[in-house]
Amino acid sequence: INGNPQYIANPGGTLHYEIFFKNIGEESFNNLFLVAKLEGKAFNFETIKAPLGEFEAGDNSIIFDWRRVADLQFLDSQKEGKVEFWIELKKDWGITNSQDFNPVIRNKVYLSQARQEFINKVNSQIEVIQKGYYLDEVFGNSGPIPPEVGKTTTYTIIWQAKNYYNNVKNTRVKANLGKGVSLTGKIFPEGTRLTFDSQSREVVWELENLDA
Repeated sequence: INGNPQYIANPGGTLHYEIFFKNIGEESFNNLFLVAKLEGKAFNFETIKAPLGEFEAGDNSIIFDWRRVADLQFLDSQKEGKVEFWIELKKDWGITNSQDFNPVIRNKVYLSQARQEFINKVNSQIEVIQKGYYLDEVFGNSGPIPPEVGKTTTYTIIWQAKNYYNNVKNTRVKANLGKGVSLTGKIFPEGTRLTFDSQSREVVWELENLDA
């Protein structure tokens, strides 16, 4: 997939599948069919592009026919052939039960007596949402609204991190504060690992483990 046998896919990404096959026997093969059956909720089957194959929506398989693929029409001893297709992954495919966590995509390939299953992982989808408030019940803020030069106005900033599919570790949220902006030191909930580098102006929130 995309030039890598162990490719880890991203939600919403485009996948270029290349299936290589070789005749390791002494006799040649004629008039072959190759079937690639795709399994996984992440696949967007409406985006399949297989110029030399036919997609069967019933079982989500692509059939490559010897009439359209020369390497399947005649495959001599020790010769290698290839078929290819493209498909996109959905950006969001929903979670209905625990089996939807740590998703994978599968491609089961059938060619004459040969059977092979290829399994690839799918990256998690993580997003960060930020909201800012002046009227806040937790800390309470002060200062003129709108802000005035030479006077301090405080705000409450809320960060929310969402992780959809995979359990992830060593997660960090980073932001850079502009000049004239500083932290008050008030953090909720207590114990949150939030640090500020006065030189780089970088705020770092360490989440460690963020489960799906």
